[in-house]
Amino acid sequence: EHCQTSDSAQRVIEQAMDKLNLSARAYHRSLKVARSIADMEDSDVIESRHISEALGYRQLSLNA
Repeated sequence: EHCQTSDSAQRVIEQAMDKLNLSARAYHRSLKVARSIADMEDSDVIESRHISEALGYRQLSLNA
């Protein structure tokens, strides 16, 4: 309900789950970050760019 995603965003996060071997917890955490990014852009729907940015932050924290 609160994390409505576009079709392309859903594909991006599903591909990331497979390629990055994300757990369900990591999936939900990434989705929450993407929702926050979308909120800052005043977007009602999470777009693929929001997911990509959220996943980028995840990668940065893993490399730190």
